[in-house]
Amino acid sequence: MAGNTHGALKRIQIKGRPFAVSGENAGNRVLGGRENEVAKNGDGTTRILQKEVTWKLSDVEISTDVTGQQFIQDIADQGEEVPIMWTLANNDIVAGIGIPTGAIEFDQMTGLLKCTFEGSSKAEPV
Repeated sequence: MAGNTHGALKRIQIKGRPFAVSGENAGNRVLGGRENEVAKNGDGTTRILQKEVTWKLSDVEISTDVTGQQFIQDIADQGEEVPIMWTLANNDIVAGIGIPTGAIEFDQMTGLLKCTFEGSSKAEPV
């Protein structure tokens, strides 16, 4: 496939356990690193303010059941980062060390668990 193919995530692997993801959801990705802000000085000149940011994969919809939800909740409860890898629509793989953040919500009607993952370093292509 071409490197510019976009679409839903194909799968996600959390602490070595693979999960299928919704074919209608790609999540939102931040690789981490630095974010820049331009600030104005009183004399009309500007300066650049940099802020370190973590990687983030938000609003991921994982196809699972209560045991999968418990697995992810247990990782959140332990409070330690684990390996997380996700496969993009073009078969590229991105990986980082991270943890589930925010609510870990299971929709009983669709069988999809919605959650966000973040990590202390950068997410990198594998």
